Amino acid sequence: MLFLLVLTTACSKDAEDSGVDLGAPAEELVLPDMDGIDLPSAYSEAVRLSNGVNLDLAWRANLQTLELRHEGCPDLYVGAPAEGDFEADEDYDGVSWNDYCATPGGLYYGGYVYWLSNLTGEGDPKTAEGRTLQGSRQMEASAIVGDNSSVMFEFKGSGSDSMYLAEAKGYTRWVYSSLVEATVTGAAVSAAEGTSGDGGWRTDLYVYATGGDADVLELRGNVFFFEPRIQDRFDSIAMELTFAGPNGAAPDACTAEPTGWIGLRDANAYWYDLVFQPTSVEEGASPDTEYSACDGCGTLYIRGVETVEYGEVCVDFSWLWSEGTVDLPDPEDFITTYREY
Repeated sequence: MLFLLVLTTACSKDAEDSGVDLGAPAEELVLPDMDGIDLPSAYSEAVRLSNGVNLDLAWRANLQTLELRHEGCPDLYVGAPAEGDFEADEDYDGVSWNDYCATPGGLYYGGYVYWLSNLTGEGDPKTAEGRTLQGSRQMEASAIVGDNSSVMFEFKGSGSDSMYLAEAKGYTRWVYSSLVEATVTGAAVSAAEGTSGDGGWRTDLYVYATGGDADVLELRGNVFFFEPRIQDRFDSIAMELTFAGPNGAAPDACTAEPTGWIGLRDANAYWYDLVFQPTSVEEGASPDTEYSACDGCGTLYIRGVETVEYGEVCVDFSWLWSEGTVDLPDPEDFITTYREY
């Protein structure tokens, strides 16, 4: 150990004597300017935008561009194309287009899209027994559709979603879940979003929502927008959030505040993480552990900065239950056949 210390000291002295540049000390981290940021509004808008990041939006954009096809452009097939590695359900062949072509109007199709869906149901919603519907959809693609002026639809990756609907006299229950691991963009996506420009995102977001007799919303994953979409400052969202709504909530549930955390990234790559604390002592926790009140407030951290206290940020999420969390897709959108095109 003594020999190693002497050797290290000697090497350092030799480097100094020989004029070797040992490098300047690390610069002090410059904190981001937070003036003019409405953080409560920013986090609320992030949740609102994330609700629309699901397969339904991309599904509708794909079908919209197919309505503009000409015979033979693109070529359509029953089943999966040779490209891709999607494992289809044996009971449902699915539909695909696979081509590199241009229509007489100048719309080009390049790559492939493979999609399949199914819907099953029984019963009558007007009876006491009611009706149940169950549907699922899957899509894999590496495709782009557009013309010389713009991209209409681009999807690279995979996605799946499912829905369940139970209806009877005086009773409704629905469940929707979606997982998209893809880049999705284009004017058709923007139109479905109700935004301008090309819209779209790169994501691995999982969404789970229920409505009717019980309100729940879960958002887990990441969303990257191709331009700042939140207050012209933030372009990315990362989150692990679970919301409990007033319908069907347990007596001790907190409906004003989610559990988990949400982060926003600004254009300078700073992440603003808002962490919501549990509102009750969990089994095995220390009895002197501090827990937050059910007030919609979380503790703000800037990722990588551990010595600065930023305090609390309180967000009003009540709109989730008055406006609705996600839009349940039309069950008819889970029925797609080759004959439609």
